[in-house]
Amino acid sequence: MIFEANIQADYVGQALVFLSKELTRLREERRISAMVKLAERTRRAREMEELGKRQQELEIRAREDFLFAQTMNVHQQTIDSYLEDIVIESLSLTSSQKARAQVRELASKMNVMLDDLQSASDRCVLRDFFYKQWN
Repeated sequence: MIFEANIQADYVGQALVFLSKELTRLREERRISAMVKLAERTRRAREMEELGKRQQELEIRAREDFLFAQTMNVHQQTIDSYLEDIVIESLSLTSSQKARAQVRELASKMNVMLDDLQSASDRCVLRDFFYKQWN
């Protein structure tokens, strides 16, 4: 009976050691599982926070891009208007100068023609005078 008691005690002892180790392993497994779940929750929360920040940054970037495009459009319109004013002023000045030159040229030609007409008229008057005198 002692032998059987020793075998039973040995078997019970081994079973208790095994169960103790299993209990320790299960506790470690649960602890690790809880840590994994906590880490996953923390990761998801951080991802959601990052996603929110990223979404805000994208919205801000889109708004800033829109404002930049509007500003560039205004600058481009201002530049176009400025250049148009310069071209119009230049054309106006050039056309004014050209018109003055044409008027001067025309006046010069008219003066020459009037001088020619006057000298021809004077010759006609003298000729008529002498013609009437001798006839």
